[in-house]
Amino acid sequence: PANFGSVYCWIALYPNQKYSHRNAYQFLWQLQENSFVGRMAGDNIKDAESDNLVNVNNYAEAVEVMKGMKDEIIKMNKEIRNYFKFAPGAQAIEWENFYEKGIIAVDYSHLKVKDISNINSLEELNLECGFTENNSQNQTWNLWLFKSANVGDVVFAAKGVNVCLGIGIIAGDYYYEENDSDYKHIRKINWITDKIYQYKPNTFKKYSTMFRPDTFSPSLIHDEIINEYLRLYPELMDVFIENEVIVDVNNEDLIVEDNKVSGPKFLRFFNPILKFLKIKGEGKASEITELVVKDLQYSEDELSKKTKTGVPVVYNQIAWARNYLREAGLLDNSKRGIWSLTEKGRNTNLTEEQVLDLFKSIQEKNKVSKEVKIEEIQNVELNN
Repeated sequence: PANFGSVYCWIALYPNQKYSHRNAYQFLWQLQENSFVGRMAGDNIKDAESDNLVNVNNYAEAVEVMKGMKDEIIKMNKEIRNYFKFAPGAQAIEWENFYEKGIIAVDYSHLKVKDISNINSLEELNLECGFTENNSQNQTWNLWLFKSANVGDVVFAAKGVNVCLGIGIIAGDYYYEENDSDYKHIRKINWITDKIYQYKPNTFKKYSTMFRPDTFSPSLIHDEIINEYLRLYPELMDVFIENEVIVDVNNEDLIVEDNKVSGPKFLRFFNPILKFLKIKGEGKASEITELVVKDLQYSEDELSKKTKTGVPVVYNQIAWARNYLREAGLLDNSKRGIWSLTEKGRNTNLTEEQVLDLFKSIQEKNKVSKEVKIEEIQNVELNN
């Protein structure tokens, strides 16, 4: 495709799990007088790797470049989290059952196929179902997406096209189970909320509905849905952060003095959290947060400031601090909803330098640095 009157056209190859080439690392071939091919990041990928494009003179050269980049592009796309809409039966009739069992499951008993564990492509699935290899029916596409979605991908449970019943994280590979129901294609899932969000048409520009009407398909407006959940249910912030569903640290959340960055502001909460857990022993996240806020005597003005998702800034930063302390092995939340100190945490008192070192070590370990760059926080001191 190209604009009318353009002197070039292009071809983009990308995984069919992606809603659009804009959401994927793609193999691009731009045909023009000086043609080029290579890996290009879609516009919607956050903090994307730099494009890798090379000039080619003919089709054979383009194919060779593609062969050389294929494995890398596949790997990079698998590392991008996908977001899917899932319909738990007609009018969500199976929602409570699936939520209780910690699964998502689909009914494709009308297709000539059972266990698809060993099927490796949509084309192969089409043939197995008795269709042509390039059949474009949503049924096989939905089932293939269900089978091939990555562990760690996010699922929105839907009722119709404008109601989200809950959110979950895929926790296991596809399996087929002979049972008494028609829902034999199954994935394990960790449901992180069953709170409901009702979408009002056109709330998000250009979208009259929130979801497609099919069974299992990509969700294009996932960031907007997550933000709406946090606006309506700020208590979900902790579980969202723990499951890396949100990343809400930006340049406004940095401590800056004398034009030097000394780290994100949530680092100031490391020691207060450790302090109150040493006193209390253990507690719910909300209890520890309230103790920290009360002890630090924040003004009403400070407590009223909110992030772009509508969550109070101070509470957001405390949640981030708590999550980093857990990553460092100082806190434990193996008891659902309850936080406590580990043996290491009970014997730890952090200096300002150690607070900053801990932050940088976790960033490097998990490769989660997004807006806060490690290079920006070298050789500076942490403010009180």
